[in-house]
Amino acid sequence: MPPKRSQPPSSTKAPAGSSSTTTTPSSSAANKAMAAPSRALQSTYQFVTAQENQGVVWAVGLFGVAVGFMGSSWSDLLVPSI
Repeated sequence: MPPKRSQPPSSTKAPAGSSSTTTTPSSSAANKAMAAPSRALQSTYQFVTAQENQGVVWAVGLFGVAVGFMGSSWSDLLVPSI
């Protein structure tokens, strides 16, 4: 059985004389976790739309269209059934 881990304090105390509200470590960690997906989507969008990646994006897109076409019944236009 693994040893038990101690729980972090439920809130942090502000320094004396400060009027700020206390925050729990779990809520600040949750806020950071919620911001991560938007940064991931933003960086993915920037990568796809970057000028130096234009050739790769076109190649991947054309490959996807070709696979979709060859997997459909429209592929019989290129190679008729015997």
